[in-house]
Amino acid sequence: MSEESIGGGRFFVTCIDDATNYCFIYFMKHKANMFEKFKEYERAVANKFGRPIKTLNSDNGREYYFSTVYAPAKCQV
Repeated sequence: MSEESIGGGRFFVTCIDDATNYCFIYFMKHKANMFEKFKEYERAVANKFGRPIKTLNSDNGREYYFSTVYAPAKCQV
């Protein structure tokens, strides 16, 4: 994305709950903020639906290959 969002973000991550089709879009200034946004999404899902994330699917982008993302979530990848 070459343009910036209102908050100055140049990157975004889209999270979609396959069971409900509920969609979250998070804008980021740096790709390195992906872990923080994932944790925010994880909390939002737990608060809204009352259960943790069981499975995480990704497009295999490098920003998802941090053990810090998968380990705390106890997700099946």
